[in-house]
Amino acid sequence: MHETVGNSIQGARLKVLVQPDILIHHYKEDKDKTARQMNYLKIALDSIKENPNDARAHYTISSINNIYLKDYETALKHINTAYELGYEPEITLVGKAGILMQMRRFKEAFYTIKEALEKGFRDPLLYYYLGYIYSAKKNFVYARKAFEIFIRYDHPKRKEVVDV
Repeated sequence: MHETVGNSIQGARLKVLVQPDILIHHYKEDKDKTARQMNYLKIALDSIKENPNDARAHYTISSINNIYLKDYETALKHINTAYELGYEPEITLVGKAGILMQMRRFKEAFYTIKEALEKGFRDPLLYYYLGYIYSAKKNFVYARKAFEIFIRYDHPKRKEVVDV
């Protein structure tokens, strides 16, 4: 599921480009994406039965519960586990913030975003979520700043973006 070649390449001790200038997209023609995701969910659940510390499987379970099943409690539980096990901290914190936003737990989402930003993570969704939270609190000055940062992430000079 969500095939990667990283482990195979490392295992074969092959030389790789860290950040190649080419982008490879994998598209599969699939008439029933939900059915495929449910199959991935089964694989991930089986994986954590065998290895409860499979962080990637916990992340997969979280994502599918969040996006396809709308079971935010289960999604939150598994993304927290994935994060605790060290699975791609930036991605898991952004995902956790998104789940908390879906649950309308804005205070927890705010502190998750703050944690991510303090760790130096700069995903545009963090600023979108901040803008939404500030708007909900009627703090339109900060909301505007956050949304402006979010919008500038599409700008060619996005590395020069400054924080709120």
